[in-house]
Amino acid sequence: MNLIMKKPNFSQTHLSTLIKVPFLVIALFFMLFITPNRSIAQEFRAFSALQFLGEINGGFSGAGLGFESAVGRHLSLAADLALGFQSVGSTVTIQPAVLFYPKEDQRGVFFGPSFKYILLDEKGENARYADKLYALGFSVGVKTKIRNGPMLFLMVNPHKTVGGPNESDVAGISGQLGLSFKL
Repeated sequence: MNLIMKKPNFSQTHLSTLIKVPFLVIALFFMLFITPNRSIAQEFRAFSALQFLGEINGGFSGAGLGFESAVGRHLSLAADLALGFQSVGSTVTIQPAVLFYPKEDQRGVFFGPSFKYILLDEKGENARYADKLYALGFSVGVKTKIRNGPMLFLMVNPHKTVGGPNESDVAGISGQLGLSFKL
């Protein structure tokens, strides 16, 4: 019996991080800032996502899930997890945000600051870029009710990465189009 353990390749490490980090960050975010007696309403979101990062040609397209909880008449806290893919690799994005709605019913236009953790798994010559990026950004979007069913939302998030090597310190933008369901 051969008991020699193989060194995991990056894709195994990436999968492990993909499973552990997002759930821990999102769980911590909501445990610290949201309690059932303070929150007014929660929404679960499912969306298609598109993300462009400055030094990488083409966009990463994929899907994501998110959660939003109102903590006042005009304010909500949100956290999204998105996976994106393209020919040069894949990306995992975790994005907590604080959203302000001018209307009291959490519909219509919204905006607010956001933070992103972007984990890249690149192939070929693009593997030279940093694999873990931190970005500060801004979320702006619109949410509208579809008859008596879910809410349709569109959100755009310009961001600027901070820290890391110079080639990783770039601007980017992501967008989401999806449905949100009241819990």
